[in-house]
Formats: sequence, C-alpha cells, structure tokens
Amino acid sequence: MKLQNAAFKNLYFFLDFDGSLCPHLEVWEGRSYDPQEIYEVVASLSKKSGGVYWNTGRRVESLGSVLSDYLLFSGYFIQGSLRWNATAKTSTLVGPALPPELIEIYQKSLEANKGLRLEVKPSSLRIAPYQNVNMAELHKFILHHPLPTGLKGWVWHVGARGAELLSTEYNKSFAIRDVEAGLAPGCAFKPVVIGDDLLDRPAVEEALKREGYAILVGEHCGWATEIEHKAWQVEFFNDSHQALQFLKELGQK
Repeated sequence: MKLQNAAFKNLYFFLDFDGSLCPHLEVWEGRSYDPQEIYEVVASLSKKSGGVYWNTGRRVESLGSVLSDYLLFSGYFIQGSLRWNATAKTSTLVGPALPPELIEIYQKSLEANKGLRLEVKPSSLRIAPYQNVNMAELHKFILHHPLPTGLKGWVWHVGARGAELLSTEYNKSFAIRDVEAGLAPGCAFKPVVIGDDLLDRPAVEEALKREGYAILVGEHCGWATEIEHKAWQVEFFNDSHQALQFLKELGQK
C-alpha cells in the first residue's frame, strides 16, 4: 500500500534534518530556509500519526527554538545512540560512549589540517570538510588514520558530506527498534524514514523490512536499490523542498 493510502495512526515518522528537511549548510544561501515551514509540516504529521521522532546527528539545541519544540515530538535520537526524552527534557546514552582515546587520537591528527573540522558528540565523532570540494582530502585522511588495532565495536561511515564514527550496534536503525519495543503488544507499526545520505541507510533498511516506508532526498541515495523492497515503499525527491511539499500534502490528508 502506498504511503498516501496508509492508515495515518499507524505511521511513525523518523526525521533526518540536514539535506532531508532543509538544505545542507553550504547551500542555504542558494534558496530560502524557513524553520517555520518545517515546523508547520511536522506539527501536522504529529497530530495525526503514531509519533514523530527526530533521528539525526544534530543536537537538540542546534535546531533552534521552533524546531526543538519538545511538545511536538515523541522523541529524539542522535545517531541512534543518544535518546532524548521530550517530556522530561533529559537525554540518556543508550549505546556505548565514545572512547576518550579515540577523541585524543583524532584531535591530534587534525591539529595541522585546516581543511577538515572535527565534531565530538557523546556517542559519535564526525569529521567533515569545510567545503565539499575537500571530500577527497577527507577520504585520504580516513584511509591514513585507521582505527587502533584491536579496537572493536566502532566503524567509520563515510557519507556524501562527511564521515561519522559510530558504534557498530547503535546507529539510526536503533531508533526504530527502540520505539517499536515500547509500543503495546499488537500495536500496528509502520515506520517512515526520511533521509538523504548513506548514514540513513541502516534506518531505511530497518523500516523497509518491516514493510514501512522511506522518503529519500537528493542524489546520494542510489544505495537504496541494493535493499530489497517493493516499489511502493520508497519515494524519491530531488531536493528537500520537494520532500517537504510531499510531507505537507501528506499531513493535509
């Protein structure tokens, strides 16, 4: 059954942000970015669906006051391993914490590199170029700075705009499993994943094998063809504006 025809109360939305609901930072100047528009679309989905969850690499506070409206969202996951409780306004680390030695290794390795930036989160580490033209430099850096020998449970995920060091067990797919586990027995659960990058693949795979849906945005989602699914489960859009318009119409059903 196509997403437009699904029972809305059974849908649970897992939202990526950058590149999916809004342009990436480096192209914000190319088109207008209206947080209020995103807020209204998400508010509409929230009223009718089983739940709406941020499932992103962004911290809660970085979304701004409009988009981090705690009453609007059922929950918040940062790369699958940090769970935010919207009611209590507290976060819980559900996956392993990033080993301090890894932080030290990559901080030192990047001290002299002016083309790459490092972002340290409680459960992940991100390296990204200041401009997309430096992606080759990022690939070279990851290749020449492998994880320490003997370190298990961590893996680099290299996307279209950066690389994220994540736990092998806790990625964006965890959010879907965690939400489903908290539902009452027999509750209908159809996850809808919105993403634009290879980092979203684990969540997309998790949703599709549950006969859920994926809304994929941009040119970096060719990997979706490698995942077994039915044609009606996946919607492709050229950019975040088109995806947002689709969600707007969906919420107005």
